[in-house]
Amino acid sequence: MEKIKKYTPWIITFLYGIIVSFTKSPFIGDAEAFLSLKGNYISILIMRYHQWTSRVIIEGILLFVLKNFNGILWSIINLLMIIILYISLKNIFNKKKEIYINYIIVGLIILYTYSDMVSAGWSASTVNYLWPLVLCIFSFIPIISIIKKENKSNKILFLTIPALLFSTNQEQCAALAFGFSLLFLIYYYLKNKKINYTILIYTLISLLGIIFALTAPGNIIRLDSELCTWFKDYNKLGIIDKIFLSLNNTFDILLCRINYIGIVFYSTLTYYHIKNKNKLYTIISIILTLGILIIPYVNIFNLNTLYNLNHIKNSNVISILKLNSKEYILSIIISIIYLITTILLLYKEKDKNIKLLCPVMFIAAILSRMIIGFSPTIFASSYRTGIFLNFLLVMITLILFNNIKPSNKEKKYIVIIIVLMIIIKFIISYIK
Repeated sequence: MEKIKKYTPWIITFLYGIIVSFTKSPFIGDAEAFLSLKGNYISILIMRYHQWTSRVIIEGILLFVLKNFNGILWSIINLLMIIILYISLKNIFNKKKEIYINYIIVGLIILYTYSDMVSAGWSASTVNYLWPLVLCIFSFIPIISIIKKENKSNKILFLTIPALLFSTNQEQCAALAFGFSLLFLIYYYLKNKKINYTILIYTLISLLGIIFALTAPGNIIRLDSELCTWFKDYNKLGIIDKIFLSLNNTFDILLCRINYIGIVFYSTLTYYHIKNKNKLYTIISIILTLGILIIPYVNIFNLNTLYNLNHIKNSNVISILKLNSKEYILSIIISIIYLITTILLLYKEKDKNIKLLCPVMFIAAILSRMIIGFSPTIFASSYRTGIFLNFLLVMITLILFNNIKPSNKEKKYIVIIIVLMIIIKFIISYIK
């Protein structure tokens, strides 16, 4: 019976990976444009670097995947990415080898709205967002081991360094990797009074990823092109307007639709404060949890809908969005309330290290999506750019569960609730 419990999460991960990888066609969306590019790999990537993007490593992999083995290669690699994601989260967040934590991990992977990856085509979106996310988490396994003073072989660096190089070719991922590498570098130095060169290498690689993105001529050209295509009057917005618009768009991802990961995150936060017997923080957590369940049906965060319905017919996007409306102002107020209260609730962790880490991770989650708000593609990028936000919430949730210490009976109920949520998710998806 114990062996069945031990291997069931692996089997579920494998089966889910097959479902999402082998039932999708990689040859839709942006993939069609890639397949139409003429020339050899090098000439295509040089052209793209100068005319469109800094993601030459990512696009090199994408070109190879699309042009070889009739799409089956994408399916195989995507399946491997789902498995690596499970292995990485398990390795980092389940050091005590609790079986119920493994079930939570696979449950949260399934609860992520994978259909977000179809917005630019399955292959293009997964290679640009899912794969960098997975390999970035995987690459940090040795860093976490260093921080926790675990004596592990450095041989894994031969895998994690290339994984980091690939993932930091994606701008959001590079910013997150740099932020956390720098944070761990400072933390290690303050605690040990010396620099850890492995963490320093990670910091430099991530910084180079950011510099490469900022200096690529193609990114500048693309910005001008997308300004004309998606948001012609974007530059009429002031810096404060852009911040608020970005904040609205970020919390739209978290609050405007049924975000299963968000629901689990806030429910876990509630459960954590119940276990700590803190009535005030429990009440606040319950209110936030109820809010994430109710807000999707209130239609406060409606800018995405307004934009999608009208922007093609009208070049004056700002007037369409009605940024002075009561609904928009209310959405900003709600976003700020959620931002501040969540940070405060996470800061109430008893462990001093976690007390600082969880709020920082939540801020990083929000900023990882707010970065997109300073681009005219704020709406065109759709929900796929929220994958980093969602999985940072997954990681915080796992940290909280590791500090809750539920009884065996409670562990069973937690797994049952996760299973029920997965069933509800698939029923709603099927109906839609």
